Amino acid sequence: MRSPEEIADSARSSISDYCMNECKAFCCSKGYLVLSKKEMILTIGDKQGELEDTGFLTPMENDEYALNLGNPGSCPSLNKSNSACVIHKNPGRNLACKKFPIFIEDKKVRFSDRCPAVKANKFYPYIKEFIALGFKIE
Repeated sequence: MRSPEEIADSARSSISDYCMNECKAFCCSKGYLVLSKKEMILTIGDKQGELEDTGFLTPMENDEYALNLGNPGSCPSLNKSNSACVIHKNPGRNLACKKFPIFIEDKKVRFSDRCPAVKANKFYPYIKEFIALGFKIE
C-alpha cells in the first residue's frame, strides 16, 4: 500500500502532459506565491528590481516576498514556448509549487479548485486510493 505522499506524487506526475499541452500551466499564471528570499532568487533570477518596480514582487515581513503570477505573462520560471517550469526538478523550489494541486493535512486531502486537471476529474483513481486509506476529500 502506498503512502499518501506517494499517491499525491504519482497523481501530480500523471498530469504533466495535460499541464503542458492542454492547460498550458494555468496555475503558473494566476494568483500569488509567498516566497522566502532563497525561493524568490531561484524563481525570478535577476528580475527582482524590475518586478518590484512594476509591483509584481512585494517584499513582506520576515524576509518573504509575494510574487504576483499574473505579472506580464506568468511566473518568471515558466518557459512560455512549451509551458514547462525551468526549475521544476530543483529541490529548492517553492513548496506550494511542489504540492500543487494536491494538499495533504492530517487525514484530509484538498484538491485545488483552481486546477483545470481537477475540474477535468483527472485525479479520480487517486481519490479512490486516498479514500481507501481513510482520508476525507475536500
